[in-house]
Amino acid sequence: MQLYLRPTRLLEQFAVLKFSDDFVRPKIDSSWLWVDETGQSIYEQLEAYQLEIHAANALDLYRKNLKAPRLIRSVSGDFSLVVNILSAVDNKPQIGGLLIWKDKNNFLRFEKGIYGPNEMRFHGYANGNYRIAGRGLLSTIERNDEIYLRLERSGDEFSAYCSVDEENWFTCGKMILPMEDPIQVGIHAIGMIDRTIYCGEYKEGTATVFKNFRIWTREFIFVNGD
Repeated sequence: MQLYLRPTRLLEQFAVLKFSDDFVRPKIDSSWLWVDETGQSIYEQLEAYQLEIHAANALDLYRKNLKAPRLIRSVSGDFSLVVNILSAVDNKPQIGGLLIWKDKNNFLRFEKGIYGPNEMRFHGYANGNYRIAGRGLLSTIERNDEIYLRLERSGDEFSAYCSVDEENWFTCGKMILPMEDPIQVGIHAIGMIDRTIYCGEYKEGTATVFKNFRIWTREFIFVNGD
């Protein structure tokens, strides 16, 4: 497991933009699938090309609690996912990020905010076994700073990166996870709030804002909606 973020220089091996969503109102691209098993969470498109997911309290993607809300879509082959995330206007905790999903026993999460607003974490399940690939703090960010999250797939290897300016990147670990195509990728928000950090606060849950979702590939692959 990688215990802290490390500066890295990315190789621009994914040059073909296969899907993009700026979350332009009044509705999102119809190829997205909204998953909200409890019916307690919502997403809404904001002005300035932003989408906000409100996750109800206690919803997670951990052990048997796999009910956190997410927007996902199908993809095959190698790819690079990129999204901007930022805090919600109502100052709820921000816990969310990118998601790779095959099934309840095989999925990856790369997100900001589980154990405080500056923490980045790359983790998930491989054949039903929970694993942490990497974690670390972006100590220079302020609460309202935009963060860039990036997940790359090369065969069975997945790599996580984060940045505050999309130029200077940090690696947050790698994980090997064999998965047959197609798989689902997208964005998610977590409603499980650490009460040692937010003592007795935010009983209504969390809110995370997303901008500029992109899927980059090396060459043509099938993407749901193409």
